[in-house]
Amino acid sequence: MIQQSDLSFSFKARYYKLGEINEHTRQIWFAIHGYGQLAQYFIRKFSPLESQGICVIAPEGLSRFYLNQLEEGGFRGNDKVGATWMTKENRLTDIENYITYLNEIYHKEIGSSGKRISVLGFSQGTATASRWVMANKIHFNRLILWAKVKTYLSQKK
Repeated sequence: MIQQSDLSFSFKARYYKLGEINEHTRQIWFAIHGYGQLAQYFIRKFSPLESQGICVIAPEGLSRFYLNQLEEGGFRGNDKVGATWMTKENRLTDIENYITYLNEIYHKEIGSSGKRISVLGFSQGTATASRWVMANKIHFNRLILWAKVKTYLSQKK
């Protein structure tokens, strides 16, 4: 008989920060990337905010994968890697893990700073950001959800 078991353990994960949190910081933004993106590239989109006194924190999805399809004999192209927040496999555990991870970043970086905090979710990050702010008692002032919507129109023949 096959039985699933769960185990909790310490896990190391990276995140990126643009700017600093100090007395001159006007706002802090959490920028939560979409499916297949990496935080180190996603955060670059926010670089104009740094000169406005805004510190941007970009957590990275806890699961990474190769973006290119496997082919016989190896990978195609340059083996680019992307990250994801969750998949349908073991979904609830993934959600629990990333909420814990985001909370840890929040408490490490924000503490009780009293700064204005915006949480921005892009694409798959919209669900991640929404779950995070709804599941916890973190302080935030603004939630921004941004997604590209594809429209498919069917034509009658």
